[in-house]
Amino acid sequence: QRWPRSRIRHQQDLRNLEDPDLL
Repeated sequence: QRWPRSRIRHQQDLRNLEDPDLL
């Protein structure tokens, strides 16, 4: 987790589409 929070949020959003478990 080296990316800023804004980036982590964006990555989580994209990953949530593929991995709802990450929610």
